Amino acid sequence: MKEIKSEFVASNINFLYQELRRLKEKLNVGHELHVKWLPDETKDVCGEVNGNTIYIYEVDEDKAISVLRHEFVDYLITSKVI
Repeated sequence: MKEIKSEFVASNINFLYQELRRLKEKLNVGHELHVKWLPDETKDVCGEVNGNTIYIYEVDEDKAISVLRHEFVDYLITSKVI
């Protein structure tokens, strides 16, 4: 199992902040959302939304962007349905 150092995560999470900001601005929704990147290969899921925070567990940066987009859309759909 690959160990991810917290310094690496802290210095590389900017790409997720930028993508979340882009999604919020482009769609003009989800302004209350925040993102946290907690790479963890042992999780059964790649990401989830809890409250107003999108948690990304995917280790790979390219896949993490995809997971962020998926969780963002999922949040928007479920927030309208529930």
